[in-house]
Formats: sequence, C-alpha cells, structure tokens
Amino acid sequence: MLNGPTIAILVVFFIIRGIVYGKATNKVLLYRGYVYDDWFIIAFFFGLVPLLVAMSRPDNNANYIKTIKAHKTTTTSENTNWKCKKCKKINPAYTGTCSCGNTREENDAPLRALQERREAEARALASEKIRQDSELDNLLTLAAYKDLLDKGVITAADFEARRKELLP
Repeated sequence: MLNGPTIAILVVFFIIRGIVYGKATNKVLLYRGYVYDDWFIIAFFFGLVPLLVAMSRPDNNANYIKTIKAHKTTTTSENTNWKCKKCKKINPAYTGTCSCGNTREENDAPLRALQERREAEARALASEKIRQDSELDNLLTLAAYKDLLDKGVITAADFEARRKELLP
C-alpha cells in the first residue's frame, strides 16, 4: 500500500519528468523550424512518444538555412581580411593601411568602381524600361481615342489634340 510520502515523491517525479519531456519536445520542434506550444502539454502527459514524433518531423528550416547561407556569401569586404595588391600581404579587417603604405580604400577602388558601374547600368536599364512602358501606355491611350473617333464620340479636332499631347 502506498503511503503519503511515497505518493508525494511519485507526483514530484511525474511533474519533473513531464517538464523535461515537454521542454525537450519544444526544443526539438523549434530546432526543426516549428513553433508549437501545445506540444509541451502533450509531452508533459505522454512523455517519450511525442518526443519521438517531434524528432521524426521533417526539417522546416530549408528557407531559413538558404537565407543564412546567402547572407554569409554576400558579406561586405569591411568585415573580412583583405589582401594588399602591392605586397600581397593579408591584413586583418580592422587595419586600414598595409605595412607597405597601401590603404584599404586604394586596394578596393577597382572593385568599388566595378560595382558602381554595374549599379549605373542597372539604373539605366530601369529608366529605359520605364520610358518604354510610358510610350506603350501613350500608344494604348491613343488607340482608345482612335476607337472613340471611329465611333463618333469625339471629333477629329479632339483626336488631333490628344495625339499631339501623347506623341512627341
């Protein structure tokens, strides 16, 4: 027969076991990319089975890992060591000038110029696309006015005025 202290010990053991399984299950699910607070309660009462189920769930972190890898590959040159182009010495990231006298800015100038040139080309392409889109919009508007002219809704003078506005 169970007496009072034995029952108290079993209750405390059950609570501690439940907390351990609940926390472990939540950690496994969080590591796998899931956020479930209900699993703590399920694991608290049922122990090992929910923990095993959580461990068998597929990884949901694929997009997160891709994002982290992409961020690591696109870190700026200010956070990494740099190699002097004059003396070929590798300098730490916090150093601004090599022992030969070459500065980091002089060393990175060709790379910056290339990046600026690429950005300028991208801006030029974007402005050309915007210009082409506006020309297309003007032509579509003019076609709509031509339809209105053909239907007799507007006069030829109105159409000519709109044409002169839309076409340079």
